[in-house]
Amino acid sequence: MRSNHEEKEDKNNENYIWSDFVCPFCFIGQANLDNALKTFEHKDEVEIEYKSFQLMPDAEYTPGETYAETFAKMKGIPEERAKGMFGQVTETAEQAGVEINYETAKLTNTLDAHRVFQYAKEQGKGTEFFKALYDAHFTNGEVLNDEDTLARLSESIGLNGDTVREIANSDQYNQDV
Repeated sequence: MRSNHEEKEDKNNENYIWSDFVCPFCFIGQANLDNALKTFEHKDEVEIEYKSFQLMPDAEYTPGETYAETFAKMKGIPEERAKGMFGQVTETAEQAGVEINYETAKLTNTLDAHRVFQYAKEQGKGTEFFKALYDAHFTNGEVLNDEDTLARLSESIGLNGDTVREIANSDQYNQDV
């Protein structure tokens, strides 16, 4: 039988991050967490599990449209207001040591990326996958719902690109997302 203290301790050891690849605050938060863990004496005891969360499930990439244009339309705000918000986020990102480039980023639906993430987690590569997609989206302007992009990024961390393509062309892992 377990004591209340043991149950409470186990509950406190559950370290989940509910995140989306297109969430700038998640990207910044991950960088801040990584920086904090560098000097934490018990960092080897910290285990964090990512959980899928679609921040903007209605997002759709429109070729030729800027991030600000897409975001402004989705949120029903003026484009200049969106750009102002992005400026503040970019400054916060720089302070955390990460680059957010809204001039090249492509706002898109992340369902397929989250489904591939579930496969990455099964392969013990969930955190690597998340970090690779944060960079791909915010820094390199990759389209995260593109099958070829997902396969290439997955292969870069040691996952099977053919398996990723199969996932992208099925409904596999929908329930897990």
